Amino acid sequence: MYAEEPEGADEYAKQDLKAQQDMAEWAFAMFWASMAGVAITFVGVLYVAATLNETRNATAAAQTAANAAHDANAGFQSASRRELRAYVSHADMVCDPVPMQDEGGRITGYNVGILWKNNGTTPGRRVRVKTNVATLRDQLPPNFEFEDHTPTTTESPSLAIGPQCERKAAGFVPISNLIAVWRKAERLYVWGWVEYSDVFEDAPRHRTEACFELVILSNPDTPSGFRLDAPHWKVFNGADEDCLHQPKTH
Repeated sequence: MYAEEPEGADEYAKQDLKAQQDMAEWAFAMFWASMAGVAITFVGVLYVAATLNETRNATAAAQTAANAAHDANAGFQSASRRELRAYVSHADMVCDPVPMQDEGGRITGYNVGILWKNNGTTPGRRVRVKTNVATLRDQLPPNFEFEDHTPTTTESPSLAIGPQCERKAAGFVPISNLIAVWRKAERLYVWGWVEYSDVFEDAPRHRTEACFELVILSNPDTPSGFRLDAPHWKVFNGADEDCLHQPKTH
């Protein structure tokens, strides 16, 4: 005996099948919509990463350019300082007759020393100079320290040397010593230094050293003067880092 199907059962089954199909289609559509969202998100992440990378590269390039500009500016300032600073150097030797005569009317001696010149384009400031003159039986020993005869202190008077200007610094040598040098009985040495600051307040103190031997080629005991030569000595001729001693004044 068979039970009879309710009226409309087929219609219910069809509607249920149709609902299941719609649900499947909706789920399938949502799946692809989700996949599209993931793809869009992935593309967005790639874009953001590329943007960040470009930003990082641009920042690095800007930093490199800034560093290059800073280095170029520092180089320009350094070159400008080197071009504008004072350069005081040994220009020549000094050998001036002292305007004093003995009872016979002869010159009693000469002022012998160093002529310093500022070859720079700005003044040398707080300039201090020292000149030493010595007559010896023999030449300077290899271990000679070129010490000053008298100390120079920071309280001693200072001066300024303008661009392309000169200053003399000399010591007195009696005519008797000059005659002994001419006769090869003695040797005459002159050494000295100049220390100065330039116009740049943060610049280090500068120093130049000079030493030469005075070679007399004719009789110095004449009113018309005498011939001489002044070759530089082997050492104690340099400037700044090439000096034998560090600056002593301020």
